[in-house]
Amino acid sequence: MDEMENLKKSGYALWEKRTPMTRKHINMVVEAYGKFHAISVAMKDQKPEKFQQLLDSLEKFEANHPHIQHLFRRTLEEVYDLLKGELNEDILQKWKNLKDNLESDTHDGKENLSGLQVITHGDCWNNNFMFHVDDETNLPTKVSILDWQLSKLSSPIYDLSYFLFACISEEDLKDFDAVLQTYYESFSNHLRKMGSDPEALYPLSQFLIEWKKYSNFGIMFSSLIAKMLSVNNDDLPDFTEAAENGKHITDAFNIDIKDKTKFKNRMKTIVQFVAENDLI
Repeated sequence: MDEMENLKKSGYALWEKRTPMTRKHINMVVEAYGKFHAISVAMKDQKPEKFQQLLDSLEKFEANHPHIQHLFRRTLEEVYDLLKGELNEDILQKWKNLKDNLESDTHDGKENLSGLQVITHGDCWNNNFMFHVDDETNLPTKVSILDWQLSKLSSPIYDLSYFLFACISEEDLKDFDAVLQTYYESFSNHLRKMGSDPEALYPLSQFLIEWKKYSNFGIMFSSLIAKMLSVNNDDLPDFTEAAENGKHITDAFNIDIKDKTKFKNRMKTIVQFVAENDLI
């Protein structure tokens, strides 16, 4: 909390969490993630022993914990039921198939993850970003990323897909390839500045292949975030209270949405997009 208060005093503010981010905000965050992930790759390439020491200091968070598996499964089913009659059955069946692949899609242990692995942020919903806004233009000039407790060794796609499908607007989905390009340009430019070769370590072609392979993780998380942001403030989950009462953190997501219109509309947009782009 001290960090957040200090940032507020320096002119930073949280984005309104119920509103999709503007394109300027989206680009700023994906550029920051590109830089952050590039640091991992450069460190692993140039100073592997120090990188391993850093990994050893991270607490482990497993997305395939039974409680989390159950939470994903329940939410995927809820979205499927909500969108019956709203989308054609071929699209809905693709969404339903996510449940069958749930364990492999959420298991990000080193023994099951191929491709590039970096230290990830892991908590990429829109309440974890503070922006410094220019007083004259009212445009963001800097971003600060908050809450790093879930950082772990994983695919950079996990951060990118989680953030984008939780925070991007319907309008900017139409220009999605350009957003991915913005991320990769930031990643490759920063990696090059740090003395490593992006073409050798993570070429654009590999990034795009892994985007198709691992974006399921963020797609599933988007349903949880969309649900949470569709409830009234008074009904938002209290994770601290759940922990103090000896419950698993996922129990706090047992919430009922009084008006499901916003949840349905958001997930209709996301499900249709990911199905039509062969991400599920």
